Amino acid sequence: MKQAVIKLSLCGLLFSACLFLSAWAELDSADPAKNNTHAELWTPVTLKLPVTERWGISTMTLPLLRQDEGGLTRIQTRGGVYYQPTPRLEIGASVDYIPTFNKNTNLEWRLGQQAVYTQPLGKRGLTWRHRTRLEQRWTENTPFRHRLRLRNRFSMPVPKHPRWYGFAEQELHLNIGKEQAGFDQHRLYTGIGKQLTSYCSIEGGYQWIYTNTSNPNNQQNVHVAIVQVLLQTPTLFKKPSTSTRITGPNQPKEEAPITDRNPSIIPSASPFNDY
Repeated sequence: MKQAVIKLSLCGLLFSACLFLSAWAELDSADPAKNNTHAELWTPVTLKLPVTERWGISTMTLPLLRQDEGGLTRIQTRGGVYYQPTPRLEIGASVDYIPTFNKNTNLEWRLGQQAVYTQPLGKRGLTWRHRTRLEQRWTENTPFRHRLRLRNRFSMPVPKHPRWYGFAEQELHLNIGKEQAGFDQHRLYTGIGKQLTSYCSIEGGYQWIYTNTSNPNNQQNVHVAIVQVLLQTPTLFKKPSTSTRITGPNQPKEEAPITDRNPSIIPSASPFNDY
């Protein structure tokens, strides 16, 4: 069974790679001046540092390589704080700095506020995770604007191998405000992941992005290969346990940590694709 799971996972990665490479090859022979389709590679690394059982710090680094611009285009870095009022709800705020390495993109600063809610669905480990994020964006040569992001993600562990899981997600970006309003982006992302240890997980997959631009004849389709890593440290300051330990034959069985049962529904971990 384990070999079958590994083969299935490799087939999924191979399929995603084929989609991405076919788009890359097509774009390589296209006229850059007329082409409105792009291929990119994203390799984000996210670090979560729980300070207490409710408060914590998070950082993210996202190098972005673009095929038609010859390599590294930008590096998005984020630092933020989060608070968990309940195990299923997380709220947070962050600041992003996005420098550019070519003349076709502009330096950008972002402030962001978000709420993430996680809900298990059924008994098979299917999990729904919703994120609502509001961003304030300052970009060179572009008016200040607000953006609302709404994302839904579904994930499910592989039977008998809960550290492996598949996922699919959809995200809608909407510009709001007087200067610029309306539809901005639509993203679809699917792939597989594995929890390597209690403090490290990895995901890989394919993402399609449709981007609205000011020119109705130049709407953009972006094909993205994503390989990302999530690191999470142990909680720095834990409250000492005050419960009385029961001994003897009536002692209740201890529950295994949720990270060992189903890595796709870890309430304390930020969802992937958090950029």
